[in-house]
Amino acid sequence: EIAPEHIDALTELFHANVYYRMPLIWCLIGETSKPAVELFSKAINDADQYTRWAAAEALSRCRTRAASTLLVAALKDRSHLVKQTAVEAMVSARFRDPAAIPQLKKIVASGHLQRTAPGMVRLAHKALRACQQAR
Repeated sequence: EIAPEHIDALTELFHANVYYRMPLIWCLIGETSKPAVELFSKAINDADQYTRWAAAEALSRCRTRAASTLLVAALKDRSHLVKQTAVEAMVSARFRDPAAIPQLKKIVASGHLQRTAPGMVRLAHKALRACQQAR
């Protein structure tokens, strides 16, 4: 509730790397201000998968072209959590981005993901259809 009022302090903590970063991002979910989206765009590339996941969750609630571009890139993430969140975003009406089609096709065709994350693959089928219709 009070986090958006202190985004500058949260951003400083994020960059200082003295505090676990995931909660810093998580407490800003729902915030769509320019400073918040800039912080999410840095966090989506963090070394920690949970920080990247929190950033993907936050970006999936934004309605900007920048958020869409970052979520399309997150479809390539090595973490299933991050990838799943990006796939879920592509299903929603906000992010039916045709740029996601090549990576969604890779997810659908992946034998590894079919074995380890069949729910993600089913959702990727749905996202692929939605993105193709958005062309």
